[in-house]
Amino acid sequence: MAAPTPRFWDVKAILDWLTNHRTRQQLQSIHGSAFQWRTRQELLDAVVDLQDGGPTFCLIDPGLVGNGRGAETNLVKALRDSDGVAGKGQMPFGGNGDGQHATGLQIQTIIGWIDANCPP
Repeated sequence: MAAPTPRFWDVKAILDWLTNHRTRQQLQSIHGSAFQWRTRQELLDAVVDLQDGGPTFCLIDPGLVGNGRGAETNLVKALRDSDGVAGKGQMPFGGNGDGQHATGLQIQTIIGWIDANCPP
């Protein structure tokens, strides 16, 4: 039996757990006002602006959705890779409130959701 397709609320629960020690306002003060995921659409539209004069970037590039390229998204790179996106480090910085980063299963859940065309 195949695993069920991840849904938005599965991904939201992972992101909320990873940022459980920061308020939305704290996250937006670091990453810009378009950095949020209260809804599926907000996550799909989320843009990171580190307000350091550098480039902004989409968390989920629409060109990488629904075509088996979810692992290439900035969201996945930021959570999975030690150097994160553009050398900014793995997110969340310092881990969640307990110092933990996303697990392999959590990363695979996010990739599966993106590869499945980000179902609601």
